[in-house]
Amino acid sequence: MSRHNRVDQAGHDRYRRLMTAVCIGTLLAGSTFGAGTLTTSSLDAGTPGVSTGTFQTGSIGIADLSHLTGTGYTFDYASQQFTPSVSGSYTFGFSSAPFDAVLILYAGNFDPTAPSVNAVDVNDDSDGAGAGGVVMGSCDGDPTLCPKMTQDLTASTTYYVVVTTFLYVDSITPPVDFYLFGAPVIIGPPPAVFDATVARSNTPAYEAAHVIDRSPRLLTAFAAAGLNDDVALSNAASQTLPLFTGGSQQMAIDIMSSISRLIRSRLTTTTDVRSNDAASDFNRLIRSHLVSTAGLSFGNAAAADRGFWLKPFGSRAAQDGRDAVAGLDADTAGIAVGGDVDVSRDTRLGAAFVYAQADLTGHSTIAPNNAQIDVFQLVGFGKHRLDARTDIDFLAGIGRNRNDGKRRLLFSGDTASADYDSTTAMASMTLSRTYRVDEQTHITPSIGAEYLWIRDEGYAETGAGLFNLDVGSRTTDALILSANNKLVRQLSDTIALDATLGLGYDVLAERARASATFAGAPGASFITQGIDPSPWRLFLGLGLVGVTKTGMEISAGYDAVYRDDYLEQTASLKVRWAF
Repeated sequence: MSRHNRVDQAGHDRYRRLMTAVCIGTLLAGSTFGAGTLTTSSLDAGTPGVSTGTFQTGSIGIADLSHLTGTGYTFDYASQQFTPSVSGSYTFGFSSAPFDAVLILYAGNFDPTAPSVNAVDVNDDSDGAGAGGVVMGSCDGDPTLCPKMTQDLTASTTYYVVVTTFLYVDSITPPVDFYLFGAPVIIGPPPAVFDATVARSNTPAYEAAHVIDRSPRLLTAFAAAGLNDDVALSNAASQTLPLFTGGSQQMAIDIMSSISRLIRSRLTTTTDVRSNDAASDFNRLIRSHLVSTAGLSFGNAAAADRGFWLKPFGSRAAQDGRDAVAGLDADTAGIAVGGDVDVSRDTRLGAAFVYAQADLTGHSTIAPNNAQIDVFQLVGFGKHRLDARTDIDFLAGIGRNRNDGKRRLLFSGDTASADYDSTTAMASMTLSRTYRVDEQTHITPSIGAEYLWIRDEGYAETGAGLFNLDVGSRTTDALILSANNKLVRQLSDTIALDATLGLGYDVLAERARASATFAGAPGASFITQGIDPSPWRLFLGLGLVGVTKTGMEISAGYDAVYRDDYLEQTASLKVRWAF
């Protein structure tokens, strides 16, 4: 029916149920603007962000901007806002409607009491072809009565699409199908990601949420995922954070400290307070397990001035969540290979190479993370006897870590992959003194300091499109001051048992931090605050060591480190051959 031959329907009930469903069809994260993205919405009741009502003009029909001024004729309308993700050319319109629709575009704001203010363009009809491959229907039975317009729009500017009728006597009746072709857009009010993280007390994600809120491209991706409540928005924000919320470096420091303790097991107290020459043999042969063996008799075992040894080990560390940061586990397996030699009666020197592989798994089911760290360490160590009962041990090492991590973005179905290297260094010194309890038992109190340093190279993730992170390089260190006491008991001529209890304090302990930017918002960096570890820690060690008739030394050990919300347990087996 021609728009000019319609029967006057003034005075009948008008429907005001036109609303927009935030239903974005296909969103290609990181797609180029030239390729374009088709965004479609089905206009229906109950959608957030839609307003309906009436406005007045001085014309009986609307076909251009001049028809928006004046008063006297009342038109139904429904409006919905949208926000472009990038500046550029966009084509949009209606693909179907049961009436002769008119499309009005507003920039910044739409005020129904002043419909001519902020109006950019009006369109009443089109060529009926649509854009971006949209399936066209008809408006009032004719595709050419479906309005369409092409406009240059500015990123981050709020625009309003207002639909009304050509003649004031007509009514708006749903459904109306809307399309927009160009870069991705947010239809409806943008998600308030920061407010959602605050509502959920998700403190680690605060800064990242601020960046997402300021980025139309990132917000568009959140809108496309249908994140429509605080829980979903906060969870998605957590999934965008760096690996383990920056906590992987702290776990790497803990792995280094474990390796340092394993190597220091070559630096046993060998104070030469002995009742016979056999005690010296025992000292040299089982110094690998941190046992204070001065004065213990071990039969007629031969002295070993030089030795080659290998020590496989495995550990499990569990870091529980702290301060709204999810915890993680680390399963580590490796081997240390080394040798040592007495360069004088009072001094022993050695070197070792250590390889270990650690598998890290995050506790969070909201933001699943995992990583693998390959650890390579080259270490030099030594011991010097100051007097008959006092020793000083020292160690220094350098190394390289290879890190391969993945974090899953459940809201988008993507996996971000990271691959980067780390440089490490460590040094320690321990002063110990041995006291005889009886012929089979000695105790050795000691004090020590251990310094650990690690620098992660910066890296750029792949696989997560706009939410790939460019993470800056960072450095972490620890200085652990400790006091320990070791008890050694000789069980037989060839077997001894030792137990160690100690207390340590990391004077440099601080919360993990990582600085990053999103690929979709490269100019806006944010800091992620990770776990704040307790500086205090307890050490426990148990060991059993024996020497064969041929002089081969075999030892087994168990070590544990505990601090608030953290427990690490290590088992090791060592074999040493004299040469």
